[in-house]
Amino acid sequence: MEGKHLHVRCMAHILNLIVQDGLKEIGPSIKKVRQMVKYVRSSSSRARNFLKCVEMQKIECDKMLSLDVPTRWNSTYLMLDTAEKFEKAFERFDLYDASDDLDLSKMASGMKEKFKKYWGTPKKMNKMIFIASVLDPRNKFVYVSFALEELLGEETGNVVNTKVEAYLRDLFAIYVSKYGKGSKSQPSSSDSSDSSGSGISQNISKNSLRTKLHMKKQKNDSGSLGVKSGLDKYLFEDQEPESEDFDILSWWKVNSPRFPVLSQLARDVLAICMSSVASECAFSTGGRILDPFRSSLTPK
Repeated sequence: MEGKHLHVRCMAHILNLIVQDGLKEIGPSIKKVRQMVKYVRSSSSRARNFLKCVEMQKIECDKMLSLDVPTRWNSTYLMLDTAEKFEKAFERFDLYDASDDLDLSKMASGMKEKFKKYWGTPKKMNKMIFIASVLDPRNKFVYVSFALEELLGEETGNVVNTKVEAYLRDLFAIYVSKYGKGSKSQPSSSDSSDSSGSGISQNISKNSLRTKLHMKKQKNDSGSLGVKSGLDKYLFEDQEPESEDFDILSWWKVNSPRFPVLSQLARDVLAICMSSVASECAFSTGGRILDPFRSSLTPK
């Protein structure tokens, strides 16, 4: 027969091609179901919420959502068959889920994980961030403790606040040993000069957070005025009023005679750069002024 019938086609392969060609007609619908199943299965919290929706709808099914393999139509059939049984659960889940955009939700989840890696818990955060806020005379520990309680809850906030205070006192003790020769007889609080040091203008709205903190401080003050160190003296004094043109560096420069050791500490802490590059360089779309080619100048 001159080899005319030597090529016998695989029946399974032909059947698979026929089914795949038929599935192309409903491809967009299958893609939506696939994304929906993938969205639920990609997060343990979403999977738990989906199971709650299944219980609320009283759906009795031994199977759970399964994700298909696009190249195997039988797995696609199983995915569609299972998803159909949970149709009512998907409708209820849509009411409880906070995101309507699957792509945006996926992006946000990845960004949240990266945030948790560096700043997600106070244990991972550098304590200098909190100490810098304490060394702001408008904040001090009153603001930091209140903010930590609001962010982390009262119990956890108090624990973190205690650790920050202990760290600050240890750091201050190191500076006392280094700069504290003439700091034992610091002037009393009655000898204070103009503590604003920045030409304070008008105060911001009384409904601000720091106004509430002033009230909380007045309520919780124990009244003990036995100031033993420059740090205690600074912390026990009233906070500076909030103003738009307050200059924290000028304040510490003016008040350095009153807090000789603490001002050295504030100078070093407040000089810490929060970013290793300028924000204009990191986020500007304008590009570099000098490209690498122009920067590589030769003697000629």
